[in-house]
Amino acid sequence: MALGWRRPGRAWAAHPATLLALGLLILNDHVLKARFPGPVTGKLSDVAGLIVAPALLAAVFRLAAGPSVLVVGTLFTIVKISGYAAGTVAAVWSAFAGPAVIVADPTDLLALPALVYAYSLGRRANRGPDLRVALVLPVAVLGLLASARADVPEATQVGVVGGEIVGQIGPVTTVATADGVHWREVPEEELSRVWLSQDWSVHRAVESAAEPGRRYRPDAGLGVQESLGGGEWRTIWHVTDGRRDFLARAYATSPDQVVTADVAVMGVGAGRVVVAADGRDGFAVAIGDGPFHRVGFPPTARFGGRDPAPLSAPGHGIAAELALAALAAWLVLLAGVQYATEGDVPGHTRGWQMLAGTGLLAVWCGFAGSPLLAPAALLFGATIVVLGLPMLLLTSLADGALPRSRALSVLGAALAGGLLVAAPFVGWSAGFPDTLGSAYLAAVLSGLTGLVGGVVAGAYGLPASAPAGWLRPRWIRPVRGADPTPPVRRPGRSTEDPG
Repeated sequence: MALGWRRPGRAWAAHPATLLALGLLILNDHVLKARFPGPVTGKLSDVAGLIVAPALLAAVFRLAAGPSVLVVGTLFTIVKISGYAAGTVAAVWSAFAGPAVIVADPTDLLALPALVYAYSLGRRANRGPDLRVALVLPVAVLGLLASARADVPEATQVGVVGGEIVGQIGPVTTVATADGVHWREVPEEELSRVWLSQDWSVHRAVESAAEPGRRYRPDAGLGVQESLGGGEWRTIWHVTDGRRDFLARAYATSPDQVVTADVAVMGVGAGRVVVAADGRDGFAVAIGDGPFHRVGFPPTARFGGRDPAPLSAPGHGIAAELALAALAAWLVLLAGVQYATEGDVPGHTRGWQMLAGTGLLAVWCGFAGSPLLAPAALLFGATIVVLGLPMLLLTSLADGALPRSRALSVLGAALAGGLLVAAPFVGWSAGFPDTLGSAYLAAVLSGLTGLVGGVVAGAYGLPASAPAGWLRPRWIRPVRGADPTPPVRRPGRSTEDPG
């Protein structure tokens, strides 16, 4: 039985050379880069990816070899020469497939000749076994997604070795600082000396050799505690749980990965340097009696450098909550239309109402759900929202079900309701309120207020003389038998002629 996969271009993805490049891509990104970091393994991924990507594009979108190679080459070139483009692509990729790092590096353009070989494969691969192609496509998609996923840095341990504080980033990268300001990557030949020099158990209290009795340990969450002369422990630096939740969203991880795992202290001159390993947030450093400063990750060959995410950024990290606000605006709109029409809504208009709501719910699930389901949910939800919301209003006006005098009131109430729900979340992203739970509580109360506003706007609205002719363009005609200017109806009143 034919599976329908015997089409020109689709067998390209199942060509032995494409399969070999796919295997090399996966092996290089998950084994060789960790074992042998450097420019060779970096360029090897680019070459393999440029061989696999056009074949995958042709298979999914049924393109010929030429257009597929042209699209991949153009996008690759733009991303590698523009830092803004690289950051944009990385952000979009992260939203759909988890944390990803895409770096603008013009030297990667040296891999472009691989597209010539990919084009020759596409020209020759016109037929292939159905089953082989069907099995290869999912593997190729997952392989490309995995290749762009970030090898996420994580500061896990710190200690004092040979007059330096050394810190561990991930399983194979070690950095060191002698003053808390200047960092270096520890070369591989020094690693054995570093790791055999002391006990690397974490969550322990450490004592300053230069100041006996001054001890430090990780605080609960993200912070550091200090004890002087065997006295009580007191918190000297702490990031609130609300801001830690915000950082976790910035790093696309859970708050459990943004915690202080270890602390080290070393005497420097007449003072001291204290370094805390803070998981996905990197390192925090205090020099002498000064405050702690989050410094992120110093530059390394494997991870590059990365500054810490800000503790607040209005509007950032709240995509799921903004989708929830849009859903609340739809509920207000639905309630307003229901009261403005006294429930006399035609079946197809009610269908558009449900479709728009389903789309908004899918968008919210796309932002709040797992990365595996996010692409499908976002695509489905955004498509029917763009189609459903305008059709909801247009069909209501065209059918004469929604009095034009109240349409503006209902729209205004829906917009205000959505903004009321969104405001607490924007405030949380800006730092007030501090906890997300408080923002949700305020959003629920705001949403109820907006819902009441939608009911009032629909039931009473603007007077019938309000200018609202622009709300129904001339090309929208009412259905046969419908009154294009229906009388204003009040709840509990009949519009029929008593005579």
